Amino acid sequence: MSSGIHAAQRLGAGGEAEVWAVPGRPQLAAKRYRRPTAARAEKLRVMLAHPPDAAAPGAGPVAVAWPRELLTGADGTVDGFLMPRVDLREYVSLFQLYNPQSRAQVAPAFDWRYLLRTARNVASLVDVLHRAGYVIGDLNESNLLVSRRALVALVDCDSLQVRDPDTGVVHRCTVAKPEFTAPEFQRVDLAAVDRTTSGDDFALAVVVVLLLMQGTHPYAGVWRGRGEPPDLAARMRARRWPYRRLSPVAPPPLALPLRDLPAPLRRLARRTFVTGAAHPRVRPPAAAWVAALDRVEARLRTCGRSAHHLHAGRRCPWCAQIARGLPDPFPGPSGRSEVVVPPPPVAVRLAGRARAATRRSARRAARWSWDRSSPILRSVLPAVLATGLAGWVVPVATSLLAVVLVPLVLSATSGRRGFGVLRASARPWARVAATALVPPAVAGAAGAVRWSIATGSRLAGALATAVLVLAAPRWVERWHEPRGALGRRWRRLGWWAWAAPLPFVALLVIW
Repeated sequence: MSSGIHAAQRLGAGGEAEVWAVPGRPQLAAKRYRRPTAARAEKLRVMLAHPPDAAAPGAGPVAVAWPRELLTGADGTVDGFLMPRVDLREYVSLFQLYNPQSRAQVAPAFDWRYLLRTARNVASLVDVLHRAGYVIGDLNESNLLVSRRALVALVDCDSLQVRDPDTGVVHRCTVAKPEFTAPEFQRVDLAAVDRTTSGDDFALAVVVVLLLMQGTHPYAGVWRGRGEPPDLAARMRARRWPYRRLSPVAPPPLALPLRDLPAPLRRLARRTFVTGAAHPRVRPPAAAWVAALDRVEARLRTCGRSAHHLHAGRRCPWCAQIARGLPDPFPGPSGRSEVVVPPPPVAVRLAGRARAATRRSARRAARWSWDRSSPILRSVLPAVLATGLAGWVVPVATSLLAVVLVPLVLSATSGRRGFGVLRASARPWARVAATALVPPAVAGAAGAVRWSIATGSRLAGALATAVLVLAAPRWVERWHEPRGALGRRWRRLGWWAWAAPLPFVALLVIW
């Protein structure tokens, strides 16, 4: 199709292209590049030949502004494409919905159920594109539009990473917003690397948290470490999630507490921002977010103080925010909150200030103790490890030598098997030796075993404590989910898993 649309209405413009209305075809819009290239034209041809299910004509409301036709210039070069037109009177930017102040103006009837459904629709859209073999790459709040019915539309689709299924050529996504970019793709040349679906999974988790935690970025917080506070991108690269133990970043004082996020979503967020920050393969995919959001929406309940307060926990987090002096995040279409909170008594206010001061002091003390004890632990840990091994291996080896080898030697000298040497023997000196040596050997062995177990337990406990304290900022949180899965498997084994070792323990004690 020829691109003679310059006399039409211009709908928008960016640094690389302009968007125009199409005369006579109000359901379509035309995107025209300022500097067309052959690489873009080839990418558009691959997208036209392989549309995802969400972009098929007749699939319902606009979900993906996918290319429909190519626009050609006077010289035959491809300088743009036609795409479905999104009605901006019905759709608003995602940012306007997760920000409480702007949400009250553009969509006052949007409650937490609508935010959950919006997050679910975003995750479903990402899952559809991943199943079709596409990587979004630049998933952020500016290319996601949301209707007042929580329907989601993805625009700027020509920036996706596209793989030609016929030739295998990858047309890369070269743009990104740092606050939505996974740590492994930060500070790299995006034109030289292939993006992955795990990078989209990280950006999807950021979008979901922004929607459900009132616009608070997962890595936003108060810097309590040394030096200048790093920006969001640097915190993401360093895996400094504010809700991680011993993190130098504390959650924002007015942010929604993480405990108010339902448990299924909280687990997925922890997998993404703790374990998944260093290991992209363990990040939950978009399908996992869809399933978790569906479960949470099915458990929603209405607060008794306001019909517009929906939550999935034991208490209403929105009433708790109002009690802290914050505005009602879901006042309803009228814009006036139905919750009336009387001012707390003086004693309650003083007690709250005392608790806050105590928590601040405890955090400072813990940070001071950690900063000064971690170098000592790193220096003494090898010595503790060597001492623990020596205190455990040597007594156990001595006990086994006394319990096993001495009776075997005596049995061999008497020509009998087992402990028959204690009975009558053809060799009187062997009976005398057995009577004199075996009881003290067994008693000494039992004492050595008991002493080694007690000493080894103390040393092992001290060693385990030192390792956990030393590794808490890294290993313990990183493997939180694998350890939880291992515990669930162990509990599923049943009572016999605990009873099976008891006969062996009893045999050792009797022996």
